[in-house]
Amino acid sequence: MNMNKKIATSVIIGALGVSAVFGATQIPVNASTYRNVLTNESYNQIVNDVATTDSTVTRTGEGIEKEETVYAKADATGQVSQVIVSDWIKNYSGDATITDKTTLKDIVNVKGDETYSQGANGEIVWQANGNDIYYQGTADAELPVTIQATYKLDGVEIEPSELEGKSGQLTIEYTYKNNSKVAGSDMYTPFTVVAATMLKTDSFANVTAENAKVISDGDKYAVVGVAMPGLKDSLALGDETKVPGSITITADVTNYEPITVLNVVTADLLNEIKLDDTDQLKDLADSMDELADASKKLVDGSSDLSDGLNELKDKTGEYTKGVTTLTGSLDDYIAGVSKVTSGIKTLYNGAGELTKGVSSLATGAKSLNSGLNQASNGVDSLVNNFDALVTGAGSIKSGADSLNTALKQLEAGKQAENEAYATLSATVENNEKIIAALKAAGVEESIVGMLEKNTAGQKQIAEGLTASGAQIEAGLSKASTGASSLADGSNTLTSGLTKMKKGAKSLQSAMGELEAGSKTLLEGANKLNSVSGSLSSGIKQLYDGSISLDTASSKIKSATPKLNDASSKLDNGVQSAADGGKTLKEGLEEFNREGISKLIDAVDGKLGDVIDKFDDLQDAASKYTTFTDTNSEFKSSVKFIIELN
Repeated sequence: MNMNKKIATSVIIGALGVSAVFGATQIPVNASTYRNVLTNESYNQIVNDVATTDSTVTRTGEGIEKEETVYAKADATGQVSQVIVSDWIKNYSGDATITDKTTLKDIVNVKGDETYSQGANGEIVWQANGNDIYYQGTADAELPVTIQATYKLDGVEIEPSELEGKSGQLTIEYTYKNNSKVAGSDMYTPFTVVAATMLKTDSFANVTAENAKVISDGDKYAVVGVAMPGLKDSLALGDETKVPGSITITADVTNYEPITVLNVVTADLLNEIKLDDTDQLKDLADSMDELADASKKLVDGSSDLSDGLNELKDKTGEYTKGVTTLTGSLDDYIAGVSKVTSGIKTLYNGAGELTKGVSSLATGAKSLNSGLNQASNGVDSLVNNFDALVTGAGSIKSGADSLNTALKQLEAGKQAENEAYATLSATVENNEKIIAALKAAGVEESIVGMLEKNTAGQKQIAEGLTASGAQIEAGLSKASTGASSLADGSNTLTSGLTKMKKGAKSLQSAMGELEAGSKTLLEGANKLNSVSGSLSSGIKQLYDGSISLDTASSKIKSATPKLNDASSKLDNGVQSAADGGKTLKEGLEEFNREGISKLIDAVDGKLGDVIDKFDDLQDAASKYTTFTDTNSEFKSSVKFIIELN
């Protein structure tokens, strides 16, 4: 086989490996190529390819490189029977002599006539004359990766030597063992095994595989699998992490014929994996503590939120009850306001009559006083002149009638004033209770303030009524007494006119007292008349205030349904918020317990270790450069091809 074909063979094997690793569904190689590589090429032909390879290779390296290929022949169970090692020393620098080291026996130059001499400690010195050196030999050392193949036909284990010609469901498991432990550690050299075989569709059907891909062109099945023995133990990964250490093929077979499986083993694949973000991954591991703290704070915050919402829910219930109480009290309050307004309106309407009555009282008292003066002056004349007395008596009677009329009007006004005062006092007392209830319920301050202002005005009016009412009542009492005396005197004068002549002298002596009473009555009437204007003005203010109070009460009543509706919505909203807070709290606790905590448990203390161990494994892979020793100054590499047949 020429060099181009050998390169094609290597590309095919590499493509099979990449396909298995990355899960490709197709391999861009035709069936005839598979046939040439996997079936027609025997072990001896592969070895011969190396021995007869064309030397016209483009040189791109520097110094000296050594490429070692280990060929192992094994039976169907994986038992190795022969190991042949081929070494290619690439003499890029064109050295005349090359000193190598090896443990091989039966060394032969498989291309060229360059000779070597044996030195100490496994050294061999080649007379290269500027050429590449191709040599091979045999080795007795154990392979770094060994294979154990087991066979089951219809679920019963069977020796491969007994399988030929049999039919049934066949399961073949290839288990790979890594024997290359890294010195001074519990890790293994990170070998990757790429296994490939061809199965004829005449004998094999319904082919499936574990840790491998199955591809068919209609004539044959190509099965390509990957295993990484020892990697799981090296990285100390748990059972939940799947790292393939074996390859299993299951198929229905008819007249079974032995198959050939090629296994390519190399440590170079791990070196091709670049973890450029290793520092970021380590930062991620370091951030797990921050994530745990943040998650705990989030859970604690959700708990505080839930507690706060529950407290708000309880307080909202109290608020709703307060609104209900307020709503029930408003009906009584509005009814009381209506009564107050009605009473003040009556008082307001009677205030005009009261003012008129007081004015009439003052006028009558003045007339009475004037009449009494005249009567006093005329008593003497009366004594002397009876006719003049009769005339004076008529004047007295007329004045007494006017006085009685005025007093009745004044008493009526005073009665209305007393009723208004009683109503006003009750209103003030009721308002103070309502104000206290509104404040307790948290009603808007502007409404409470307006009601307080109105109540203060009402209270001021009530106090004014109390002060002026006492003066009016005292004056009325005196006026009533004087009027009664005047009336009695007038009646007596009228009925006893015939007797007056005899009692003229007695009348003359009583006139002094009557004149004094008249003077007192006049003074009281004048005082009553002077305060009647203030009383009327106060009643007017009280009336205006009652109208404003009634209007405000109507607004409060119209706003009550909205307040009730808003209170209900608030209660429902807070209830929903409390339920949501509880759900949030429970959800975050579960998320922290089932998500964050498990994530931290999975990563904390493991991710950093895995990264460090991976770095160590890459270092171990880079150091595993030979199976049979090499010159430490060479750039060396090694791969293994194990054929099961």
